[in-house]
Amino acid sequence: MKDYIQYRTTANLMFQEELKFNISSQLVKEITIKTSSLKLTYDKEFSIIFELENCDDKSADEVIQETEAYLDMLLDELSFEYSSSFSAIEITSFILNDKQQKDRLHYDSVTFPRAIDNVTAQNLVDSIENGGYLINSYKRLFRTSLQMKDPISKFILLYSTLILKVGPAQSQVDAYISAQEPSVMFKASTRSGGGPDETIYTYLRNQIGHTQPSTNVNQISEEVKSILEKFEIIVKSAL
Repeated sequence: MKDYIQYRTTANLMFQEELKFNISSQLVKEITIKTSSLKLTYDKEFSIIFELENCDDKSADEVIQETEAYLDMLLDELSFEYSSSFSAIEITSFILNDKQQKDRLHYDSVTFPRAIDNVTAQNLVDSIENGGYLINSYKRLFRTSLQMKDPISKFILLYSTLILKVGPAQSQVDAYISAQEPSVMFKASTRSGGGPDETIYTYLRNQIGHTQPSTNVNQISEEVKSILEKFEIIVKSAL
């Protein structure tokens, strides 16, 4: 009986065929990704299976810790490339040293799934197998933002990610935004003491972060919703 651990999650992505690839690891022999359709939803079920080796001296906790690190990196990459969020991760099957690890098993908006063609899928495999796939804290933040259902929270995290990458000053953020979107709207700063005009993105960020008595919260919320998709693309371009 092969040792393996299988994770489950869902997303609005669909691979045409299952993917298999190897990574530079003494514990993980092979990773397989399978997708299948779910009833009554456009989301797809992802099964990520880690075939294990050299497990004799490994505890269940050690296996989970190492494979979940790889899993997180993989989902970071998929979230970044396809701007897709994933549901909570579950362990659905786990065999270690020929024994079922039953005590380790644990179990919003709908969009049409984007099919991932075989060429794109192979590029992902090549990237991982060639070692070009490393932990990227910016992609982890980007993935976290995609999980957020509240538009304001998502916007603030995206802005924080951008200022970490191209800042630290807001003027640097606005310079980057202007280069990516030359026609971006500028608005007068409402900060105490004034200041240079701000892009609509920085203006909204400051309206949220430094709320004043005159701030119309409902209006700000609607404005954030209207620019969120475009801002996501700008942030992604910087990472």
